[in-house]
Amino acid sequence: MTNLSTPNIVIAGLPRHGSPQDRGSADAYYGRPCKPHYFVGDTYKSPRIEEPFMTIAQIKEYLYGYENEDDSKDWGVSDWPPHAENHPHSEEA
Repeated sequence: MTNLSTPNIVIAGLPRHGSPQDRGSADAYYGRPCKPHYFVGDTYKSPRIEEPFMTIAQIKEYLYGYENEDDSKDWGVSDWPPHAENHPHSEEA
């Protein structure tokens, strides 16, 4: 029987795509807010489970993924958001 309060954190290798740890890592990587959730199967192709319906262990898995992501998406923009003084619609421009 699975213990619902013990998180299943993957240290070596990658967690299952869509798992709480995977979604936490993805949210951090893409700069999204911390909002625990996961997908039952493949991401965006299966039911999404929100925090109120997650076990404590699943929330811990999500938070582990979120807090331990050490990379971030390079959006290719060096000055975002643009400073007001450089924005063409700014009163200061």
